[in-house]
Amino acid sequence: MENLVITQLRTTKVSIVNLEDFDNVTLNVEIDRNTHKINSDDKHSYFCGNYTATIFRADETDKNRTFSLEINIFVKFYTHDPRMTIYDTKDLITIAIIPHLRAGIASVMGASGIHPILIPEVIDIR
Repeated sequence: MENLVITQLRTTKVSIVNLEDFDNVTLNVEIDRNTHKINSDDKHSYFCGNYTATIFRADETDKNRTFSLEINIFVKFYTHDPRMTIYDTKDLITIAIIPHLRAGIASVMGASGIHPILIPEVIDIR
């Protein structure tokens, strides 16, 4: 039995700043996780959340960005344990949505004429 079942997933926002070419620069990736518990019953816990991946040049600040990409997805999911909390699910849902974030980022970059950058399949979750 799966630990977590995604019932809805949709992209809600895509934003890109691409003002100049960049080659051989270090990029940072941040993933913001905002999860809410909807309710629980005898068999399940129900959750939803907004998850945002942002890629930006490491050598720039918010004030001087020449490249950044942000993609936001909304997810509804449930677990097979009615006692699960938001804390218990954050790592599980992050692992489950990484393929969707990776595909969205690569698609947006390709459509923008930029060589796609793939975020790692396995990330260090803190």
